[in-house]
Amino acid sequence: MQHKAALVLWALLCARGAQAQAEDVVRERAREHYARGLELAGQGQYESALAEFRAAYQERPHYAALYNIGQAYIELDRSVEAILALERYLAEGKDQISPERAQQVHQQIAVQKARTAELTVTVEAPGASISLDGIAVGGAPRVGPLRVSAGTHDVAWSVAGMPGMSRTVVLSAGQTLELAFSSAPASIALPSISAPRSPLALAPAAALPAPAPLADPADALADSSLDTLGYVLGGVGLVLGGVALGQYFWNRARYEQWQAEDAALGNEGAGGQDHRQRQLENNELAASIERASHWTVALSVAGGAFVASGATLLVVHASAPAPGGRDSATLFLLQGAW
Repeated sequence: MQHKAALVLWALLCARGAQAQAEDVVRERAREHYARGLELAGQGQYESALAEFRAAYQERPHYAALYNIGQAYIELDRSVEAILALERYLAEGKDQISPERAQQVHQQIAVQKARTAELTVTVEAPGASISLDGIAVGGAPRVGPLRVSAGTHDVAWSVAGMPGMSRTVVLSAGQTLELAFSSAPASIALPSISAPRSPLALAPAAALPAPAPLADPADALADSSLDTLGYVLGGVGLVLGGVALGQYFWNRARYEQWQAEDAALGNEGAGGQDHRQRQLENNELAASIERASHWTVALSVAGGAFVASGATLLVVHASAPAPGGRDSATLFLLQGAW
């Protein structure tokens, strides 16, 4: 019995030693990827640096790698991925992150969110599958809000055994869009649009404060003009968004009126001259609703563009580096405790 116990103890010690050796190998590989990522980032090769930081995190997950992954995404203008990486960095690092670093990361997240848009999709068809740019994102009755990049996106829904519907939307930075699909015919299905919100103009934390040069009065005047133009553009955008929202609710009431009349006509069946006249008037109402819907979308997109332009001026002006400062406001962590 003593001989067997000794063999079992020896086997356990060997297994533990082999496990520790394997962990050391993994840790060393992660450190090599991390160091190579820092080297590439210093050379401005952010795509390659991102691959190395991701490999380091895959080998041995550590929250420091998530910070550098987020910084690489920022340099590559991939705001949606940067937000996800930095939010995960804060969630995994928790109390191990200094308050100063956490504040800087929160500011970066706010700036990146101002460069993206939010999209919410609702579908009345039960069991419908919703996709964004060809990728399934959820099912009816509601998906979102989804954080998406500014630009053109294809939104669609479908149900097995029946054709669905699709929409192409153009989103501006800082815009919030709520898109509602109805089970009614596509020609009169109305998108539900909320007024765009103006993003916060927060600048990312600077790397190291540089001595401030003496202010030039001409530069101060130019700065003031840029701020004024930004606020004017934002104000015009909010007005257009308010008009679009008011027109939407007016058009929505007409749509409900059309639905009620269409249901009544369907229940009555084919009738006389009065029935045909009501049918013609209801068809004209449907056409008017569709035209008004197009105007609502146009006003909303225009309002979002004005708001985004004004906010961009304010954000760019606020985050512009001072003369003699570094070109990039991105900071990479120099080491991680693997």
